[in-house]
Amino acid sequence: FFNTPAVKLVHENGKVTGVIAKDENGKYIQFNASKGVILATGDYMNNEAMVKRWCPDVDGFDKKQYQKTGDGHIMAIDAGAYVSGGCACSSC
Repeated sequence: FFNTPAVKLVHENGKVTGVIAKDENGKYIQFNASKGVILATGDYMNNEAMVKRWCPDVDGFDKKQYQKTGDGHIMAIDAGAYVSGGCACSSC
């Protein structure tokens, strides 16, 4: 599904069971997993709050790429993921 970004992970009893995405027309679609969900996400260099919290050494540096807002990280945190310390943005 092209141009259908994920907006929320579906979770039950501590397990991610699917994802809700939004298509080009603004319609939400839920995809349910039968075996598991793999979340492959980029970084968050354009999310100022996340950079300040988890990657403060690069705060204030010029950003070379755009639209890297940490949406995947935020969905994972909302579903119960733990973010360990250390830099996870590609600016490091």
